[in-house]
Amino acid sequence: MPADHWSGRGDSQNGWKRGKGERLFDYGEFRHVVLTLLGEQARHGYDIIRAIDQRTGGAYCPSPGVVYPTLSLLEDIGHARAVTTNRARTLYEITPDGRAFLQENKDLIDGILSRLQRFGPAKPGASPVIIAAMDNLKAALRSGRPAWSAAEARAVAAAVDAAADRIRGLRKRSASGRSPTMYEKDLGEPQ
Repeated sequence: MPADHWSGRGDSQNGWKRGKGERLFDYGEFRHVVLTLLGEQARHGYDIIRAIDQRTGGAYCPSPGVVYPTLSLLEDIGHARAVTTNRARTLYEITPDGRAFLQENKDLIDGILSRLQRFGPAKPGASPVIIAAMDNLKAALRSGRPAWSAAEARAVAAAVDAAADRIRGLRKRSASGRSPTMYEKDLGEPQ
């Protein structure tokens, strides 16, 4: 398996970079981030993806093809275990060996997490609260069976388009320095 796979750099041969050749993770560091997140609380794979995306302000969002093999690796080496739940997604938790590993490598892991946070400001406007709201919207769009009917799909598309227009209006008012009216504050709608 290529080194990029375990380091969280995706499929790129050169690794995931941001400006001037700086790498987000060196070989093997991605698993330390995942283990740290499991040390905070038990998580499923998509929760790990969302947490990393939020902590980098949207600058880096690992794919499931990187996260799930990393969880399997952590299970294989005894640092994490899958917890059986009634939910569709598998929940993972840190083991005592995993906690000991985090403690033994605290300085290294603190450096990795510090670097992770420095990548956050790369996308202006991608605040954690906005990213969380986007994740909520994505989850709502993907939820439910059967698939959307044609009429439902048109109604959802219209609602998303209306939200995008409102957001553009907020950006324009913000750029012009104009304060929102009482109506806009209450409803979040353009006047």
